[in-house]
Amino acid sequence: MVDRMADHRKRSVLLFIIFFTCSTGLPVDAASTPCVTEWPFLTPGSPEMTGLETSIGLRTEPPILLTPSDVAIQARAAAALTEVDSPYIIVFSTDSTVFDRQGYYHLIQQEAVLILTDQGADEKSTVRLNYDLPYNRTRILDAWVMRPDGTIHQLTPDAIRDVSNADDMDANIYEPIWRTLVLSFPEVEPGAVVYWAYEHAAVAPRTRNAFQWGHTFRTTVPMAGARIELTGPDDVPIHWFVSNNSDHRVSFDHVRKNGRIRYVWSSGPAPMIREEAGMIPVSEIMTSLFVTTETWQEFSAREAALIEPSLIPDHAIRSKVAELIAGRDTPESKLEALFAYVTKRVRYMGVAYGDRPGVNPDPVIRTFANNAGVCKDKAGLLTAMLRLAGFESCYTLNNPGTRIVQDVAVDQFNHAVVAVRLPGDSAWRYLDVTTDLTRSMCPASSGGTQVLRIDRDGADIDTIPIDPPENNTGWFTADTHLHTDGSLASHVHYTGTGAADNFYREEFYYTGSADWPSLISYILTSTFPRAVPGPFSFEPSEPDDLSTPISLSFSYSIPGFAGAAGSYSLVRVPLAVSGFDWFYDTLTKICAPTDRLYPADIGQATTMISRETIHLPPGKFLSAVPESVHIDQPYLAFDRTYHVEDQCLIMTQTCTIKQPRVPPGDYPEFRKAFQEIRRSSLTYVVLETVQ
Repeated sequence: MVDRMADHRKRSVLLFIIFFTCSTGLPVDAASTPCVTEWPFLTPGSPEMTGLETSIGLRTEPPILLTPSDVAIQARAAAALTEVDSPYIIVFSTDSTVFDRQGYYHLIQQEAVLILTDQGADEKSTVRLNYDLPYNRTRILDAWVMRPDGTIHQLTPDAIRDVSNADDMDANIYEPIWRTLVLSFPEVEPGAVVYWAYEHAAVAPRTRNAFQWGHTFRTTVPMAGARIELTGPDDVPIHWFVSNNSDHRVSFDHVRKNGRIRYVWSSGPAPMIREEAGMIPVSEIMTSLFVTTETWQEFSAREAALIEPSLIPDHAIRSKVAELIAGRDTPESKLEALFAYVTKRVRYMGVAYGDRPGVNPDPVIRTFANNAGVCKDKAGLLTAMLRLAGFESCYTLNNPGTRIVQDVAVDQFNHAVVAVRLPGDSAWRYLDVTTDLTRSMCPASSGGTQVLRIDRDGADIDTIPIDPPENNTGWFTADTHLHTDGSLASHVHYTGTGAADNFYREEFYYTGSADWPSLISYILTSTFPRAVPGPFSFEPSEPDDLSTPISLSFSYSIPGFAGAAGSYSLVRVPLAVSGFDWFYDTLTKICAPTDRLYPADIGQATTMISRETIHLPPGKFLSAVPESVHIDQPYLAFDRTYHVEDQCLIMTQTCTIKQPRVPPGDYPEFRKAFQEIRRSSLTYVVLETVQ
């Protein structure tokens, strides 16, 4: 009933919009004035002002902003296409950009959204537009709300704030260069249309003598239409690609005139991407445009020319490298020593410095002296130290959260790692110096993601290999006693490698030792509500000590665990139920949907091995033991066996995720196999009392 009422309200909103947009007049608040704001942080005669004038001067035709009547007509058309379970619909999104060969550009962007629900009103009552202070500036040209009664409330300059973008402060990144214009729209409600238009201009090229651009045509809310115009010199060819456009929703055209080419990409209605639990990142599914004027080789070489001067070490760094590798005879041991130093001793914390803050790493001499830096700075320092130790090494760009579009050389990176090649090796290894809670030098979750080595000779895109499951293995062992009164007492031990080590290490690190008893209790009672926690231990005592694997041991008891049925008792094997196993919990969530439109993303290939020995009480004998289970698929393998030894039942099982991603076509069989595993784990062991 609630869903039907919500659906009815949304349809009422749409009908009301259609009604008022057909009216002949659109009244405007008398007290309102257009909200053209000034360009922020500019000094007359400064290089930034000169750069702004260069960018604005690229545009030979004045921009045409849409009127409220124009927007109302398009909102009416969009209303008929709206999916009723979306909080709002993007009525249109238009970009008109002009660029030159040096990397200057000028953008006019207009967007309107039709509000459908209270959630949509809440989300779009504030619009945030980001810019980077050294490179570009943004100013608002027009912004208003069209209320359901047809009146227009014009946004005024006092409703626009220019603030620091603090999104990454929780991660100890303090970048005053990152700014946000915050537009606060008043009286946004279901049935309203919110519109804004702004200019965005380069005051200094982020990528000198190159240009990169992009736009999205399909996202997680419905989009009625989009149009992208890009104008540049006709002797500067572009490379472009539209991802996820197999249905040819996005069309392309271009016109050559007066020494320029105008490229146009346009799209009609695009349904929303419906997110699924455990799916791959939405960015890999969106229909997006990527434009660049260079190849990956050119991108790599250009960045190297700008970044390499920051990687020159001083005497202090040379001395530290000599100290760290002294007495180490193998390349691997030297690599481990340098990696451990930068990972553990150089704090993750940074602010913007230098000629290209937020892009270039800080000079390694400053990172070393400050003993602090963010990913780019730590990666730069390790690169320099590895070279001093005789290794071939490159500063490298990465995006650990998603797999990027490789078809064109557009910067889709948000992270820096290090590429190193040991003597005699042909393949590069990739090291992540921000993995201070991971014993491996590259987290398993980065497997399958792309990297670009920054090399003066240029480099092509490479992919970090997927870590095999044997490198991410967890081991559960349990010694369990079943008592005559039906109670159970067990002692469990866990250790792991790779991701299997990292999961519990992070849990205990972020929980804090004072709350470890509560964490153990939660782990137990999540599956066995009547479990009574006993003594436990966790090593190392400082979870961020990576010198040894974790070792987790805990004891628990459960009264009345065995169910009685006359002379028989029914018992489940606790480790088969896998209540203590983060691995099974992840798979349970992944396999919740009955089918999938998009690949499932488990994160990494993993193996979990469990062995439990159950000591039976005197007078109890095994009457029935569950059958063994054997499954072998391209993405999942599972084995569970039982055997009897003296007065003990011993269960062993191994579950392996062979690949971290499961395509939609293979998902039904994958899910079916996991459901079989879960069902078999609930099978009872039957004990018989013998007089």
